[in-house]
Amino acid sequence: MTSCAHCVTGITHKGTPIGSIKQIGGHDTYVSLPKKDYSKDKAVLLLPDIFGIQFINCKLLADDFARSGLAVYAPDYLNGDPAPEPNPKVAATAHPSFLRVPEDQEKLLRLSKAPILINGAEVDQQYPIESQLKGDEILGSGKYEPGYKRIFWPGTTHGFAVRGDLNNPEVKMAKEGAFKATMEFFYEHLLGKALSSKL
Repeated sequence: MTSCAHCVTGITHKGTPIGSIKQIGGHDTYVSLPKKDYSKDKAVLLLPDIFGIQFINCKLLADDFARSGLAVYAPDYLNGDPAPEPNPKVAATAHPSFLRVPEDQEKLLRLSKAPILINGAEVDQQYPIESQLKGDEILGSGKYEPGYKRIFWPGTTHGFAVRGDLNNPEVKMAKEGAFKATMEFFYEHLLGKALSSKL
């Protein structure tokens, strides 16, 4: 049996769990009990998915059952080794290659959950201005919900961010600017804070 894309992706819910982790039968178990009187001889055994009891969605689901008047026990049968939480690993690229336009941009719109930053070059046969503008049309103006940003770097050619001529002040500025913009994007979307001005 194989898993599908939906088995390992999803949205992390927001909320504050009301239960607690207790040792039961040698396993960490998330326990959520109703605040009012409840039956002591019946309970819900909640078996988490691959993300385990550490994932907040599991805890919040257990809490929902508890609010309905049932004691809930969710054991860590994965023994502290769940799959990584389904958060978007943020995407950034400079002067991308071999994109099928508009097919790949439309596919990104349909399937991706990660915020994306594109550092675009002025002269780029692989991702020319027309393709960059098409990407803006498909993904920009809030159409791509996770977040889309494209920065245009004038005076640059394909490859400037990794192998540009650093003796050219415009290219050097663009290379350093693209790096800084990428780090700022990562900090904003991964850590929810601004990048230190020391960079």
